[in-house]
Amino acid sequence: MSKTKSMTGSEALAVGAIASGLTFAAGYPGSPATKTVEALQGRSGHHRVEWCVNEKVAFEKCLGVSITGNRALVCIKSVGMNIALDPIMVANMTGVRGGLVVLLGDDPGAWGSQNEQDSRMLAPFTELPMLEPSSPNEAYMMILAAFDWSERVHTPVIVRITRSFSLSGGVVACEDPPERPPIDMEPITAGRAEQRWFSTPANAVRLHQIHHERLAKIEELFESSPFHRMASGGTWGVMTAGFAGQKYRDVLAGSDSDAKPAHLHLGTIYPLPSKAVQRFLASCEQVVVFEENAPLIEQAVKSIAQDASLTVKIHGRLTGDVPGVGELFRFQIASALNGLHPGFVDTSRFPPELEMKPSPAKQGLCDGCPYDTAFMRLKEVLAEREEAPVFLADPGCAVRLWQPPVEMLDIKYSMGSCISIGAGVAQADPSLRVIACPGDSSFYHTGINGLIDASYRKTRMTVLILDNRTTALSGCQPHPGVDQRSCRPIPLEALVEACRVDHSEIVDAFDPDALRGAYQRVLDIDGVGVLILRGGCVLLP
Repeated sequence: MSKTKSMTGSEALAVGAIASGLTFAAGYPGSPATKTVEALQGRSGHHRVEWCVNEKVAFEKCLGVSITGNRALVCIKSVGMNIALDPIMVANMTGVRGGLVVLLGDDPGAWGSQNEQDSRMLAPFTELPMLEPSSPNEAYMMILAAFDWSERVHTPVIVRITRSFSLSGGVVACEDPPERPPIDMEPITAGRAEQRWFSTPANAVRLHQIHHERLAKIEELFESSPFHRMASGGTWGVMTAGFAGQKYRDVLAGSDSDAKPAHLHLGTIYPLPSKAVQRFLASCEQVVVFEENAPLIEQAVKSIAQDASLTVKIHGRLTGDVPGVGELFRFQIASALNGLHPGFVDTSRFPPELEMKPSPAKQGLCDGCPYDTAFMRLKEVLAEREEAPVFLADPGCAVRLWQPPVEMLDIKYSMGSCISIGAGVAQADPSLRVIACPGDSSFYHTGINGLIDASYRKTRMTVLILDNRTTALSGCQPHPGVDQRSCRPIPLEALVEACRVDHSEIVDAFDPDALRGAYQRVLDIDGVGVLILRGGCVLLP
């Protein structure tokens, strides 16, 4: 029985995952995957949801759930996928038992990320199947199919989304999911002799061959997938993938031309349904490819055309007909179509200002933020000491330190990196004053590794851990230092003390006088000095 409901793309993925029989979901905060985790938390079902210390841990926990025969969903963003790659590159060899789906959120345009990577490139690298929905309704159906295919072929399956898709809305037909076929439930220990659940130099090549057989089965399934659709038209065609397909359909609806192009939309990204693509290319004289954000499909399509000796002209980002970087907007799609076929679309219907919004990273600290007081007082102390340090930070609220009136940020890369990078700067040039500013969540994520190394090597640097009791910038999710029901909090100060730094103390980030004294003490340390600047985020209840 079908029930129709209006929901966002993120909500549709959550509802579909629950309908599929989800047992466990885990992730680390980061747009655009966060909203799906929050939607799972807000809905009843037989599933447990956890924010993990980092993405590697989230994937490994979900893998463990899958090995027991249960279904698990990993929710991470693009740069988080990089963190999880280590276990993923072994899980692709061993395969899985219960359905294991990775919801991967990309950020074309870098609206809330430190880079603009296109994680679709990781599909051929990891040799894992990848799907990408174009609408909330398709997302609901796709997550059901992803769990089913994962179990049938015994492989993790990636579902890739983008920021604009996660915010999109639509009507979803919530169908009753098909009955889940029984899976092999023999004890985990029964596979010990044949090395079922581990990969070593002795069996890696054999497992790799088995995985290639899985990929061949997936490619067959993708050829007849309901997630790619072909519409006939004139001698020119358009190929789309993922949410770019919905953006193109919006633009097409604004065209008064009777000469509609042929259209092939792809929902299965890797392996590509090459036979379907070849049939489409054979019907066209020229094709333009709309995808986000790298020319992955454009390159693959050119290869398919060459192998089939087709003379079709293929346009896209590689040819300069579509912008080479950034999110693909509707006004850019309209402009590209008019560039190939002048007058096809009235571009005034798609003004750029409707879609291009300022990034939150360009905003300053919130009113009442504890770091405002903390860093303004630090500026005063440094001015009195006539010191001009090199400042480093991790992703999070500290990225706003480069904004007025603070203006104290020189280096910022990825989660947990600022202490290690700062240690490298300090060791290369001992004359520099180096101050690294990880957030509390970032320190738990991977920052502690850098502090261990810096302390071990007796590096001269200062570390200010910005402890606002939450993962603030991504929506105030908890971390291991937060007291939650059924959890045992791990205090930051205990971890810092275990690293055997030369000096550490906790200071109230709202107390100017206490801050002044603490800064003077930590800056006098000839070694690793750590201050935990503790002050609750103003966004917390």
